[in-house]
Amino acid sequence: MGGDDCYSGRTYDEAYITSFINKHQLPCNPTTAFLTPALRNRNIVLTPDLNLVGRPPILYKTVLQLLDDVYVNRVLAEDLLSKTIRYLLLVRNERQQR
Repeated sequence: MGGDDCYSGRTYDEAYITSFINKHQLPCNPTTAFLTPALRNRNIVLTPDLNLVGRPPILYKTVLQLLDDVYVNRVLAEDLLSKTIRYLLLVRNERQQR
């Protein structure tokens, strides 16, 4: 952090993400994701070849690949965000129907 292209993920989580998750009852951890043990106290660039420790491991590998896909313009950030929210709404609705 501290560079021109850096930001505090926790600040974004607390200012925007947590209230959005709660308002829409999304199946997510409403506390800041940037405190997850895989990312806590890591001051490194998140690249697809990075080995983050977490469960399930494929989730962390996939997220790193998606971030890279956005970075190199293979995927638009807006498309990734909208598809992610759509999926979370589907999961939420399925859980509510059970």
